[in-house]
Formats: sequence, structure tokens, C-alpha cells
Amino acid sequence: MSARFYLFNVGHGQCAALRLSTGEWWVFDMGCSPGLSPTRLMAHMEASGDFSPPDDFSNRWPRGLSLGDHLRITKCVVSHWHGDHLLDWHRMHRHCDCAVETVDWDDDYVDDALDSVEDSRRLEVLGALQGLVDHNAVQSRRGVRLRVRPPDVSVTTMRSSPARARILGGSSNSRTNNAGVVARVDCCGTSILLPGDIESNAWDHLLGRSQRREEWAHLVGDVDILVAPHHGHKSSFSSVLMEAARPSVVLASIRARDEHRASQYSKSEHVKSLRIDNGPGRLDHTVVKCVTTRRSGHIGIQLLRDGAGSPRRVWSTSKETF
Repeated sequence: MSARFYLFNVGHGQCAALRLSTGEWWVFDMGCSPGLSPTRLMAHMEASGDFSPPDDFSNRWPRGLSLGDHLRITKCVVSHWHGDHLLDWHRMHRHCDCAVETVDWDDDYVDDALDSVEDSRRLEVLGALQGLVDHNAVQSRRGVRLRVRPPDVSVTTMRSSPARARILGGSSNSRTNNAGVVARVDCCGTSILLPGDIESNAWDHLLGRSQRREEWAHLVGDVDILVAPHHGHKSSFSSVLMEAARPSVVLASIRARDEHRASQYSKSEHVKSLRIDNGPGRLDHTVVKCVTTRRSGHIGIQLLRDGAGSPRRVWSTSKETF
């Protein structure tokens, strides 16, 4: 069993994906940028058979060739309803052969999500949300389709509710972030935590005061790779989360010159650090605690087990730098 995990370089936004050896894709958020559609990039990799995404990938697609000929998404999680996590939906939904796991939304949550969007993008976000809701309604009418789950891979999720987010308070932006889905991927002996944009005050509640704090601690505890919450912003850096997760390395989807990013991840005593060899024939290596899309471009990790069954990870970046 092997798989490939990606954190795509979409600027301010987030899209991560797991490609299984069966050719299926599991997608975690669907942010995009004007220059990059993760949907098209995944389809390109399937069509070409080259699973090292180029940093200069163009969104152009050959006329007459359907993306659906190459791309099959069988699991999808949208952590929360901000546009930078869902605006590639208008491309992705055609290839999504499953219901989307997302927020337990209510009308107040929708109002908060739209209130925190720039006026110029509100209709675009509303269209994506309506499309997602309609898609899930169609999928529910089709009923549950049983699939053989690949061995040695699982996804576990928990939700922080909109009602709890409103009790915690803050702006409409924070309330939308804090009512989110947290996903943990366990694959080939490697655990990856994707916590959406949940902010530090919500982590204090979920891991310290919630009636389900033991379940939350089990979900986020002792992971190998943490995708930094809220693009590595200071508002979501949580010592409580870091102490529970104790990752080997943190990945962050960060745009260039983001003044909100936290530097604590590269200094945290709870991050063990990752040793990366600097190429064949070289004796030197790089030790890192935090890898960012801003510096490294698309981040790819091939997840494997060696002959003895021990987990092994092969790293690659589209800018060839850590």
C-alpha cells in the first residue's frame, strides 16, 4: 500500500489531497487561486502519470478532453464555509462521487459566512455554497454506496458546532472559522491532522472544557504531520493544540508577505523537526520544523511502508527548497 499526500500552493487559501494507490482522490478543502485550480492540476497528474506537480502549471486544458476522464474523487471534506476553502467547487463537483462532509450549518452560520466575505465575491461564494448543498441533497437521495476501503488508510473527523462558535463569540469571521470540521488521516503508518481554520480560543475550549475533550484529544493527539490551522496565522496558534499533537513537522498554506502568519511553529518545543537529505551523493541535510507553500510551492509526500512494515515518507516540493 502506498499513497501520496499534497498541500497545493493556492496562495491565500487551502486545498490538500490524498491520492490512493487505487487512483481515487480524497480532497480536504477546495481553495484555489486565479492562477491555479487544484482540480485541473490533479486531473493533469492523472492524465500524465507524473505525480510531481509543476510549480508553473497552467490552468489551460486541452479542448475536447474531459477532466472527468482522469479524475475521480471519492471522499471530500470542507472544513468551513469561507471562499478560500471552497471556490474550486464549480470545477470539482463534476468529479465528486460522494457526499461532501462539512459543517452542521444553520441559517445563522450561513449569515456569518457570507458576512465575512468581500462584497465583490459574495455572489461567487453563495453560488459555491448553494452548489455544495444541492450536491449533498442529490447524493443523499442516491443512498449509501458501499466501497471497499483501501487497507491501511482511514479518515476520522469531528465537528465544532455553530452554536458553540457563537457562544465563544468574536467576529462573524471567527464564528465561521470556529464552527469547523477537523480531519485526521492515518495512512501507511503516517498520521496527518487537518484542523481547518479553528482559532486558539476554540482549541482552549475543545481540548480543555468541552464534554468531549477526551475524544478531541484522541483525534488530534500524537500526529506526524500537522497542517497549521488558519494558514499558520497567529489567531490560531494554540499551545494546547501543539502540546497534544506534538507533530514531527508543520505544513502551512501561506501566501507571500502575509503579515498575520505566526513564527511560533518553527520555534515550538512541541514540534520534533524533520530531517531531509539534500540529494543523492551529498552528506548534508536540512532540519526543518515548518514547511510553507510560500517558500516551497506545492508540497508532496509519498507515504510508504518499507519491507519491515515501518512507515517511510518521501518528500518533494515544486520549488525544490525547504
